[in-house]
Amino acid sequence: MIFVTWNVNGLNSCIKKGFTNFFDKSSVIDGYQKYYNFSDKNGYSGTAIFAKHEPLDVVLGMNSSEFDKEGRVITLEYSKFYITNAYIPTSQSGHIREDYRFDWEEQFREYLNILSNKKSLIVCGDFNATYLEIDSKIPKSICTRGFLD
Repeated sequence: MIFVTWNVNGLNSCIKKGFTNFFDKSSVIDGYQKYYNFSDKNGYSGTAIFAKHEPLDVVLGMNSSEFDKEGRVITLEYSKFYITNAYIPTSQSGHIREDYRFDWEEQFREYLNILSNKKSLIVCGDFNATYLEIDSKIPKSICTRGFLD
């Protein structure tokens, strides 16, 4: 099976600017079904999974009224496994959302544990964290985002 996952700032905006038309016309991704989870806040975050095989179920979010507003998690269920695409929030400059991120991660871990106790689990996405400075698109962010002790 081949899956294409996508984590985007402004998924709604991207679609309004013609992404769906591009997707539908692209021979690279012929035959894929599109599954989206949008943020309540326009131009913010969102996730998508493009899959050739129709899932048994599609879950938007992780059953959290607090965290599901940002469209950061989408899960497809298949007979033998789940695939989850996540766009982990950053702590932002000045670490103003550090507590939010830690709480989000705890909720996400609980959600993944529930899934993995039922069947195999594939998790992919943008974790907004790096191990070494070389792993960052913006190396100067070493003391700001993604490199917290």
